[in-house]
This record gives sequence, structure tokens and C-alpha cells, in this order.
Amino acid sequence: MAFYMTKKTYEKFQKRLEEIQKEKYVVAKDLQVAASYGDLSENAEYDAAKERKEMLAIEELKIRDRLANVVLIEEMDLPDKKVTIGKKVKILDKETGEEMEFAILGEFDEWDGIEVISINAPLARGLLNTKVGRTAEVKLPKGVKYYKVLSVENLFK
Repeated sequence: MAFYMTKKTYEKFQKRLEEIQKEKYVVAKDLQVAASYGDLSENAEYDAAKERKEMLAIEELKIRDRLANVVLIEEMDLPDKKVTIGKKVKILDKETGEEMEFAILGEFDEWDGIEVISINAPLARGLLNTKVGRTAEVKLPKGVKYYKVLSVENLFK
């Protein structure tokens, strides 16, 4: 499964992996010290260190899986004037007349100054490949909505 993310998010995950490596070293020392206290069946320090070690291992596996399957959004060839990942999109709710503007990025991405919705969100999926000026029928958890795409802007050009 591909994990879409910006380079900034990729670098955050890389940094977190480095932090995990350092934490694992500290936890290993904590386990040694706690084990030296003797009876492990009633050793709260040992249990806490062991639990922390397991949590770090799970987090590390998740991050490594994401990074192994990463697709950097900045490196994708994205069509103009069409809703895709890596775009700032302005839409009009045909029912309420409300305008919304947001960026469509990966599920862990952030973008300064604008709301981000994940490419995996029902709204983003429903709008994908809709051209500027067209209306999309979007199936949301609360029912079908119609949105007109007012503008699409590439975030990385």
C-alpha cells in the first residue's frame, strides 16, 4: 500500500526513527538495571521498561513500513486544473452555498495556513479527478453531497 506524504513529513518520520533508536538504547539500560533488582514477577520498573520496549518496536515497525512504501507528493506528475493529491482546492457546497478551501495531502501531512484533508478521506476521494467548473457527486457517511470545484492550485509549483 502506498503512503503519500510530503518531503517534510518524510523527514519527520526519519527523525522519529532516529529518536526511537536512542530511546531503545535507554530502555535496554533500564531493563538491565530493573532486572538487577531480582524477582521479575513483582518488578514494576522491569514491567514498565519492557512495555516501553514493545511500544517502541511497534512504532518503529509502522514507521519503517510507511517509509518503505512512501510516494513523495512533490515528485508526482500532477495534471493541472483537476483535483488530485498535492492540490489546494476550493469548492462550493451546492446545497448550502458554503465555500470550502483545503489542501489534499497524505494522512500525516500538514500545511501552514490551510486546512488539510487526507487523500483517504471520503470528501477527497469523491472529488478526485474533477475538473475546475464541474460538479462532483460525493458519497459521504451522512449521504450524498454535490460540490462544484471552483479552483485548483498545485501546492508544489
